[in-house]
Amino acid sequence: MEKLHILCTTDDNYAQHCGVMICSICQNHKDNNLCFHIIENELSEESRSKIRKIIKTYNQEIIYHRIHPDYFSDFKLANKTYTSPSVYYRLFVTRLITDSSIEKILYLDCDIVILKDIAPLFNIDMSDYTIAAVRDINQPMYEEQAFQISFSYNDKYFNSGVLMINLINWRKNNIEKQLKEFCIKERRVFFPDQDALNKVFRGKWLELPPYWNRFNLVHYEKLYFKNKRDLLDYIYNPSLIHYASPTARPWMKLKYVPFANEYNFYLSQTPWKDSPKEHVTKYNRYKSMMQVRWANFLYRNPLLTRILLTSLFDCTLIIFHIIKHRSLKYYSPYKIK
Repeated sequence: MEKLHILCTTDDNYAQHCGVMICSICQNHKDNNLCFHIIENELSEESRSKIRKIIKTYNQEIIYHRIHPDYFSDFKLANKTYTSPSVYYRLFVTRLITDSSIEKILYLDCDIVILKDIAPLFNIDMSDYTIAAVRDINQPMYEEQAFQISFSYNDKYFNSGVLMINLINWRKNNIEKQLKEFCIKERRVFFPDQDALNKVFRGKWLELPPYWNRFNLVHYEKLYFKNKRDLLDYIYNPSLIHYASPTARPWMKLKYVPFANEYNFYLSQTPWKDSPKEHVTKYNRYKSMMQVRWANFLYRNPLLTRILLTSLFDCTLIIFHIIKHRSLKYYSPYKIK
């Protein structure tokens, strides 16, 4: 049986989520041979030990790759928001994974849980492509950002949280060098690694159906679906959940976080199961969650929406006429005794 190679990058801040993601993959691939490649820098022994315990439980393989900070010391980071240098680790995939027998590898962000078999991704014919990904929403967000990555109005921008990588083409086309040239340029940084990848692979990447990168909090109307089947799979049968929204994540002390049950289920089977939730401000987060849920309800039920709105309008009209009703004598020019 072919071994499936999965790549992720982490530090101690995201070690718990990395463990949950690994657990979710192992749970759904008990009959597969898996090899996890973790790119890290100064990951604590406690975190390593917990991840090893998960791997040992499912009898799978793990390889740690240490990356030296000098590799990306001159790479630019965002000024106004905290961004860890670890976002750049994935760009050095072929420098760290030198085994030529590994032709494909699936990169996953740590804030993901896997719900279904990922083997179909490894069966995609990628001979003409270096990466496969899912289109992102509202990107590029700014005109300056679009100019930096040479995007026209109609170019497609992908999310780098889930990447199927053809390592043969990555090496052959010297992708690391191209990425580095962009990352060291003086510029206003928006999305450090993601912009770099979209710049290099502009118009040269394979688009996957949205259910291969299902965001836990997103307006459906902003997504692109090729057909109705893609939409239904995204809503009701996604392959994975990506907790990309900083508004609502399952490790925050919040209720009603979309797909929190899936994360908590796998968390309960890891050494981090008793970890406390992160305290966050609540009001605006609940407001955003309710707005998204309501918008998605209307999007999923267009006929019901029309019925409800029409009924509401008719009831309002009746009430309006009752309130505004005047007797005949009010309008009559004659005095009625």
